[in-house]
Amino acid sequence: MIRLENVTFGYDEGQTVLKDYSLKINQGEFVTILGHNGSGKSTLSKLLVGLIEAQAGKIVVDGQPLNEETVFEIRQKIGIVFQNPDNQFVGSTVRDDIAFGLENKCVSYEEMNRLVEEYATKVGMKQFLDREPHHLSGGEKQRVAIAGVLALGAKIIILDEATAMLDPQGRENMMELVHELAQDEDKTIIMITHHLDEAVKSDRIVVMNAGQIILEGTPKEVFAEKELLESVKLDVPFAVKASYDLKQKGILSEICTSDEELMGELCKLNLNQ
Repeated sequence: MIRLENVTFGYDEGQTVLKDYSLKINQGEFVTILGHNGSGKSTLSKLLVGLIEAQAGKIVVDGQPLNEETVFEIRQKIGIVFQNPDNQFVGSTVRDDIAFGLENKCVSYEEMNRLVEEYATKVGMKQFLDREPHHLSGGEKQRVAIAGVLALGAKIIILDEATAMLDPQGRENMMELVHELAQDEDKTIIMITHHLDEAVKSDRIVVMNAGQIILEGTPKEVFAEKELLESVKLDVPFAVKASYDLKQKGILSEICTSDEELMGELCKLNLNQ
């Protein structure tokens, strides 16, 4: 679905953010791009939607090279949700916001109304359709943004630090929606974050530092590299830290990626004793 081949980009001359960067993301895959601030992960998202242009290398989306001629067609396939929910709410109500992109595409009123209702329901915001944005929480605004992306028929959804400004409950609700969307084999989810706990249910994790991929694999494979993750200032979840130490002592056989999994393993040990 997406292929980056030896992509290089820098905002200023002599300061390269990405250099010879290569990555492949398959259709239907849920990939988390992990990295601390300045690692290049948000630059990657801007490159994928054509907001900035690679200075070298090639980006291919759904078989099409991304360039000036194809950028608008490719954008029809990609939807992006940014970190500040207030900066991307453009409608006077939830209904207007979801319909905004559809109006720009001259979708008929009947079809537009159907799509708005369908995707507001899908993200759990149907009862808020006539609500004004200042009456919504940050998490609810992000749900509306996702509904707008889905209504436009986006096959690739990029979440660029989409939970960064949400409270714990908002983050939890947002991640439940993301995991639900990831079950759809027609949707490719690219989640960009510095929260390791958000990556637990990904198909694959790509860890970036200084514009390079330093680690890649399944959540268990990546979380097993606790010391490397900490060396690039990523906050390793408690369950990973605890199970890592227990594995080092020979008590556990593998790394746990969540508190629930850790508790399950400890209960098994207690029963066996």
